Amino acid sequence: MTRIPFLSRPAALCAIALLLLAAGPGRLAAADTVNVDSVAALARELRRIEFLIPDHHLARLDAIPRTRIAGPGAPSAWREKVPFRNSVYIRMALSAVLQVNEALVATRARVQSLTVARANPADLSWLSHLIADYGVATADKPPTEALKMSLLRRLDTLPPSLVIAKGALDSGWLPSRYTQPEGPAFGRWTLGRVTAAGADGAGFRQPRAALEAYMHHLNTHPDFVAMRDARAALRAEGRSLDGHALAAYLAPALGRLATQKLQRVIRRNTLKRTDRARLAAGPVFVFQRAEER
Repeated sequence: MTRIPFLSRPAALCAIALLLLAAGPGRLAAADTVNVDSVAALARELRRIEFLIPDHHLARLDAIPRTRIAGPGAPSAWREKVPFRNSVYIRMALSAVLQVNEALVATRARVQSLTVARANPADLSWLSHLIADYGVATADKPPTEALKMSLLRRLDTLPPSLVIAKGALDSGWLPSRYTQPEGPAFGRWTLGRVTAAGADGAGFRQPRAALEAYMHHLNTHPDFVAMRDARAALRAEGRSLDGHALAAYLAPALGRLATQKLQRVIRRNTLKRTDRARLAAGPVFVFQRAEER
């Protein structure tokens, strides 16, 4: 395990603050875990893997590194310049969302491959529980092709630009009460009056679980059916998902002004480009928050 020396106590890294955005362990081999104990140390590592440049807009989109932050840390205030803070957030968030989307694509492909009438009992049981998890029907209801098609309208990826921008607004580009380890936080981002965790006071100890819950909420809650219908229409037309356009369909939950603000964040940070991003093949770069001295 490599250790990065302590650089700046005011910049002490909070894994939960920095990420609410880390993706969990995948099937790819991980590179050596690197201990980081400051924002500066993390930034140096991102530069080492060519994932952080001075300009905070992304320069490349075809090979986004797979990054992960392991373990929650103590809360700390961000005292870096805003563009730098945004730069780190955008990159870590993009990598995390792409990794969750990758898992959604794999699950969706398995569902699409099944023909209910010819599926074996194990596949039918798996499909039934997935249908229940996405709120399409109860687990005791036998799967049908109609239920499978309804599931596929919900079981789909989300444009990174939409998730990144909403998270930025809800966390204030990270410094937020939602970033405290008592209630770490992707799932605590507010969506109108409903939290992604489904109830006030709920929190997550692992960033991956919180991010998945947040995206699952967008994919299942009745307030976002218009967004899901618009996404399905784009799919039917063979068009790519557009986070800026789909954000307009969140208005029933967020309100008109909040939706316009969300779209401004996407435009001003040129986040639409992230909707075209693709993950690198590997490995996974794991950053572990080092113990403070």
